[in-house]
Amino acid sequence: MKQSAQRFRLALCVAWLVGLLVVVPVEWSRATSVDGLVDWLATFNVDSTAYLFLLLAAPPLLLLRGPLIARGPRSRGVVRRWLAGEAGEAGATAWGAALLVGLVSLCASAWVATRPVGDGIGPRFGELPPAFHDEYSYLFQARTFLSGRTSFPSHTGLPRLFDQVHVLNEGRFVSRYFPGVGLWMAPFVALDRPVWGQWLAGAITAMCLFGTGRELGGNAVGLLAGLLTAVSPGMALFSNLLLSHHPTLAGLSVFVFLYLRMLRTSCPGCGIGAGAGLMLAMLCRPLTAAAIAAPFGCHLFWWWWQQRTTGLNVVRMRLVLAVGAPVLVGLIGVFFYNQALTGSGWTTPYQVYTDVYTPRHVYGFGNVVRGEAWIEQMDVAGRERVLENYDRWAENLDVGLALQNVRLRLVHMGQWTLGILPLLLAAVLCLAGGAPDGCRRWWLIVASIVALHLAHVPYWYDGIMHWHYVFESGPLLCLVFAGVTIVLMRRVREWNRPGLSIAWWGMVVVAVAVSYGALDPLWLSSRIDQAVAETSFARNKFHLFQQAVHAHTGDDPSLVLVRSDPTDRHIDYVVNAPSLQETVLFGRYEAALERADSDGRSVSELLRADFPGRRLFLFDSRSGKMKELPE
Repeated sequence: MKQSAQRFRLALCVAWLVGLLVVVPVEWSRATSVDGLVDWLATFNVDSTAYLFLLLAAPPLLLLRGPLIARGPRSRGVVRRWLAGEAGEAGATAWGAALLVGLVSLCASAWVATRPVGDGIGPRFGELPPAFHDEYSYLFQARTFLSGRTSFPSHTGLPRLFDQVHVLNEGRFVSRYFPGVGLWMAPFVALDRPVWGQWLAGAITAMCLFGTGRELGGNAVGLLAGLLTAVSPGMALFSNLLLSHHPTLAGLSVFVFLYLRMLRTSCPGCGIGAGAGLMLAMLCRPLTAAAIAAPFGCHLFWWWWQQRTTGLNVVRMRLVLAVGAPVLVGLIGVFFYNQALTGSGWTTPYQVYTDVYTPRHVYGFGNVVRGEAWIEQMDVAGRERVLENYDRWAENLDVGLALQNVRLRLVHMGQWTLGILPLLLAAVLCLAGGAPDGCRRWWLIVASIVALHLAHVPYWYDGIMHWHYVFESGPLLCLVFAGVTIVLMRRVREWNRPGLSIAWWGMVVVAVAVSYGALDPLWLSSRIDQAVAETSFARNKFHLFQQAVHAHTGDDPSLVLVRSDPTDRHIDYVVNAPSLQETVLFGRYEAALERADSDGRSVSELLRADFPGRRLFLFDSRSGKMKELPE
């Protein structure tokens, strides 16, 4: 059933009022805190000011009638007919549009990588080394797999010397994370271009969103959804970080696209492909994959149950098995992977790492209280293994903190996906006006977004940049926005009110403009450049550290001891290859000092005995100074 025109008009009015209720208080607060119109414009808020003008302009624009632009030549009519078309066999035009979307995604990723840092004289953003602990752990995992192994043994003499954040070092030297990201990154690490894997995953995601949009709403929805995903500032930025989100998104986007295509075509190959995509996502971020897939799993069971007593039962059962088989293979693989690393197929390295090093970071409410109870049960040796400074970063999760985290995730997800107000208005139109074109399968997308946010409510940390735990909902939000937009444009033509499209597309233009460009004096820096500057702080510190190491060690075999800065929990320079056979190794000064004191020897004496032929250096993280230790 098509959407009721009257209901959609009502939903449009509600969306307009909701927009004003959100934007007006923000702008009124700014107006009453500055001196005059000039100061008000000088403190332009990229999340509200331009949208206020567009909301206020919407009612007068509704008075416009007739076409705003004269009809073009016949070739444009062909384009219009294609955009009005629905999903079918993917012809040359559809493949061309998909490749265009993928190319735009790659260009957006490359553009972020070329952004200048600081004064613009030094390396560009993409030329700086990674900054987050997680990135180095994923690189560690990829290099382990490239060695043909699942783990390396811990150092036999001084294992504590090489403790590395997010790397398990209890007899086996292995990344704490699930194997999917390392497997995805391994070919690109072998090429010494790990970020290319992230760019490719982003392009795959955007192209699959194009396909998903076609399945749900036709060519126009697919093209808009793919392009919005490709230029989403969060997607472009995170494609230059070596985190797990992009491989996860690549798998999930393949799953959603091929699942919907399977429902339309009953193609077993689509079912197998959907299951394979879900398997990849599950091997990268299991909780995220489970949350996104849960509504689809319920739908799959209901879809089969409907025809359990008819002739279609066998066909649908085959498709159910086609989706489930790759997931089962992945689960079996994870079981044996866990078995090899922890001794139990039911115990993951992630769980062991949390239990040993960061018990206060455990998932669920009351995490600090439960973590401290766990620590009290440990023996002395166990308590010494807890990363006390890093572990105490955790806040105890209660209802108040959980609600605060939800709010922060929603706000920053809106900012980094497209814009808070455009997504809010699209959500109101979808919920109040009904699923686009009355297609009930849209509710699978909405349910997946909600499920992902709910799944991360019981975690104390709001996330990198306040939202990375719900990052995978971004492309799905772009999809919903695209569906609502195309329906709105159809209504605009039916009502002969073209002015409304000016206000709506104006929001899209503003959202993209504030993400990628600056407009002096209204806003002096794009959203992406601000994030690049923030993220580059840690990247620059790693860059300067690497420069200092190279300047002192040259090509000589060396061991650099790092004295940590207790005031900085988030930068740790002890990063090694899993084999511990590199020319330059990095170790923890505190661990060496503790061992030397217990043996009654100096640090130099101890390490020269265990690492003969290597020069010894000491780097102080707080001062940034490095010196060679005497013979």
